[in-house]
Amino acid sequence: MLARGIGHAEVESECERILGELALDEGDSASARSRFLRALAVSRDAADKRSEALALSWLGRVELAAGLGDHAEAHLRAALGAFQAFRMHGEALAALEDYAALLERRGEAAEAARLCGTIEASRTSMTLPRPPRAVMRWSALLDALTAALGDGHEAALAAGADVLLDDVLDRVLAAEAETDAVEEAA
Repeated sequence: MLARGIGHAEVESECERILGELALDEGDSASARSRFLRALAVSRDAADKRSEALALSWLGRVELAAGLGDHAEAHLRAALGAFQAFRMHGEALAALEDYAALLERRGEAAEAARLCGTIEASRTSMTLPRPPRAVMRWSALLDALTAALGDGHEAALAAGADVLLDDVLDRVLAAEAETDAVEEAA
């Protein structure tokens, strides 16, 4: 790869991530995961925290799709911390959509719906439309939440709409700190 040959780590990481995104779009999860892991390694070697966060977020997405919930959660939370620190709102919202899908799959539909309410309100207030490639995933998540919560899904979405994005990020990241503390005590 040209970027690797000239020692341009940022470009190499971005190329690996984009190739991973294309592989995921084509349904090749194994290749996508490999590309995201390579992007992550290159980013870490270059100490490029923004590229690292993007790689972690996409790695979380591919792991979620593969049913690796614990791995997906760890990677999504790590990415969310960096997205919050760098004020990368669009990226944070995309990762939160994956996090909401993770919660729904774990049976935490009400929490996932509240999170979706925050995501939608944040996208609207910041004028950050959902990328076209994410619309089907988002619709499927909302359908799953409607099926799980029935008539209560609208109230849960509305409850989340009043929560600020930074407050949600703080809560998700605080839950990570609590989990780490419990694991260290065990």
